Amino acid sequence: ERYHLNARMLSMGMLRLDENDKSKNILLDDFKYKERDIVLIDESHNFRYSDTQRYQILQPYLQTRKAIFLTATPRNKSAWDIYNQIKLFHPEDKTDLPIDPPDLRQYFKDIENGKKELPDLLRHLLIRRTRTHLLKWGYAHKDLKGRCYIIIKEHGIESKKYFPKREKPFTLEYSIDKTYKGLYNQIRSIIGKPRKFNTFYLSKLPEDELTYARYGLWNYVKKHKKGKPPYTDLHRAGRNLRGLIRVMLFKRFESSVYAFRESIKRMININKRFLASVNEGIIPAGEEAKNLLYESDQYDESQLIDELRKIRRKYEPQDFEINRLKEDLKKDISLYKNIYELVKDINANNKDPEQDDKLSVLIQRLKDDEKLKNKVLIFTQYAETAKYLYNNLNQESRSDIVSIDSTHKNRSNIVNRFSPKANEY
Repeated sequence: ERYHLNARMLSMGMLRLDENDKSKNILLDDFKYKERDIVLIDESHNFRYSDTQRYQILQPYLQTRKAIFLTATPRNKSAWDIYNQIKLFHPEDKTDLPIDPPDLRQYFKDIENGKKELPDLLRHLLIRRTRTHLLKWGYAHKDLKGRCYIIIKEHGIESKKYFPKREKPFTLEYSIDKTYKGLYNQIRSIIGKPRKFNTFYLSKLPEDELTYARYGLWNYVKKHKKGKPPYTDLHRAGRNLRGLIRVMLFKRFESSVYAFRESIKRMININKRFLASVNEGIIPAGEEAKNLLYESDQYDESQLIDELRKIRRKYEPQDFEINRLKEDLKKDISLYKNIYELVKDINANNKDPEQDDKLSVLIQRLKDDEKLKNKVLIFTQYAETAKYLYNNLNQESRSDIVSIDSTHKNRSNIVNRFSPKANEY
């Protein structure tokens, strides 16, 4: 509204297939979006995998529309990340782009083999705007003091907008082993190493390492059923899921003691609910089942089983090695409980920040650095870590310390308070 743009915003999380009717597409069916001609996609690297629901919904929508992708990290692991983003708006491999060979898939294979260079392709698609570029091509200017600025016209009035001064990043070093009371290696061994999970490797796992059975159901499908639908879907879905869950645990492990502790509590509950369902002859797979498992605090166990029965379809218990699945679920529940016991008391009441070395280092830096006496903005990937920091940094309940996340209803007011001039507050 401020910039008078006739635009609609849609969260990436809304790009999901309807379990009951997979032909439905929110972008193509909803009048708010289907008449739009230009699509601006922020953080487009989130579409680097072509087998996700969000990708499958977005790709057909972009075939008749112009698209602008914004990302600071278009490539994560390989050049194929960029290939998949290009394919969103360029579905055919044959291309009129001036590349040799004029075939995107072959060109990316050549990149992978070192025969071609990715920048030779990207220069036909990518617009990169660094400070150096803006100065070189006259989009930005320098004043007499050497400060860089661009000219912005608002309400018919031109004004100079200066580039902020960039400070060199400073690394705060802490001991993760000290944070976890010397238990780092023990917890790490339970979470496990990167592995190619299959039936053979599962049988060779150490007793004190998680199996992630909940996320690799295809490994428990009986051999004569594995290559048949609908079980092939489980193979595709679970191929990378175990690794992603393991990485998620490590990320939360590093983020904060509190975020990790809360994750472990959830994993205990989810696996217990899953095991209860299996004991009742239900394999709770699919989007609706997943939602019920994750959101079932409102149900007692018997109600949860009843709700899962209502949506049960596709997967028959007799097609699984049920006893082995149950044993691995029980093992994981036990190991998650072991982890929780190890970390449950580390600064649990938010009164002993010295127990958490990472938190202690941050607090000391805030006290010692004069540049941080005015305003400080702390970003974190996890809302639970933000809550943990807020509780530990705001022992005196000061009104000028706040914590916000995506669920906060007054985010705009808080942002405006933090930066009133920029937001004309």
